[in-house]
Amino acid sequence: MMVMQPETIDFATLVSSNISADTTTPEYNAGTTYAIGAVIKVPYAVDGSTPIGPVGIYKSKVVDNVGNYPPYNCDPDDDTAPWEYLGATNRWKWADTYINTQTMADGTEATDPGVIVMILNADKCDSIGIAGCVGTKVTFTLTNPSEGVVDTTVMQLPNAAVEGTAWDYCFEDFVWEHDIVHDFPIFHQATLEIRIEHEAEGEYPGCGFVVLGRVADVGITKLDVGSGATDYSEKDDTKSGDVFLKPGKYAKYMDLEVQINTVEYDRIQQIFTAIRGKATVFVGNNPGTSFKSLIVFGFWYTFGMVLQGSVKSRCNLEIKGLT
Repeated sequence: MMVMQPETIDFATLVSSNISADTTTPEYNAGTTYAIGAVIKVPYAVDGSTPIGPVGIYKSKVVDNVGNYPPYNCDPDDDTAPWEYLGATNRWKWADTYINTQTMADGTEATDPGVIVMILNADKCDSIGIAGCVGTKVTFTLTNPSEGVVDTTVMQLPNAAVEGTAWDYCFEDFVWEHDIVHDFPIFHQATLEIRIEHEAEGEYPGCGFVVLGRVADVGITKLDVGSGATDYSEKDDTKSGDVFLKPGKYAKYMDLEVQINTVEYDRIQQIFTAIRGKATVFVGNNPGTSFKSLIVFGFWYTFGMVLQGSVKSRCNLEIKGLT
């Protein structure tokens, strides 16, 4: 079992992108009075000059809305909050911690039209995870300023025709969306180019959520792993008595027991304590297995350890995925 220790995603993480920046939504101005329904984007910190990322879009919920910095005043559980968060701009959706909101290419990109090309700061990182990756091919190119290109990996993303049976090939829809994890050599001051392509006619690539960081080996996943998904669809009805199902989002989960080396007891506890409240990647596979159901982009909900003996001990994890 492995877990990624994630780096914080901010403005400095995105070195470059061929996805155009949002030029139609006005920028937030602390001195402007906004009416109900006004939509703005926030590319700067509260000081009005420090760039931030992801760049979020917000809608005003009150009249005479002035001086309320949107990221600090958009609590979805507070009906009196002056702003509503609508999500990140297309250029930044890959970093908003939501899998179902994807950075998408549309063929109008100034360079590499119809392809997503992003360069990320990968300083002292050795792994990347992409959830909700839509496409048929992903190319990772790692570059170090003193040595140039040090690693290039091309991943062909399978679809239902490849993974399934002859019946799937003839009658089932292709599956274009994938959760992928890629390991690469660790370098100081490195950058990682991500190139996502969709070779199917009329289709464009997408990128749901990216986690960049360092992988930590926890131990051996024991049998009887529980995995699945929680569906957030809701039953609804009309005044006339019609009952229907309102489709919702879903989130993966994984419950597992991991056998660890007792000498690493403290190290493992420190790792999980450090990533509390952070979205990251959990891989329940052991060497030789590659179940996609055991790759979850999310957070640990419960974490416990049992000191069993001088050689081996165990930890129990309940992992909840993002939507």
